[in-house]
Amino acid sequence: MSPSDHPSDPPSDRRRAPRLNAFLAAELKTPEGKSRSGISRDLSERGLLLLTNARLEPGDRVELRIFHPGSDEESTTVHGRVVRQDALDEYEATIWRLKVAVALDESIADLVQAAEARFGPLRET
Repeated sequence: MSPSDHPSDPPSDRRRAPRLNAFLAAELKTPEGKSRSGISRDLSERGLLLLTNARLEPGDRVELRIFHPGSDEESTTVHGRVVRQDALDEYEATIWRLKVAVALDESIADLVQAAEARFGPLRET
């Protein structure tokens, strides 16, 4: 275990890859099989922060369909585990009420590269 992997460290200190600002449409399938919509706020090769109204619990397994930038059709489907869910602060809330951090089972490196190709270098959060 490296110093940045200690379980009591804040989540931002345990990240293995930098998070990049990227707002991509997503469809979330809950553990009950219900489909909900959302939008990523940031992402990395193995995780993302999703703005949504879907109520989830840490440990819930989810399926995400993330739409590629600039495309209504092309998407990547991945699976992951909810790490945390927080209510958005009053100043953050719009149509979304929750932010859900998801650790992904599969890498989305190709999607990160596609976002950077479309929008230019993404700013690290």
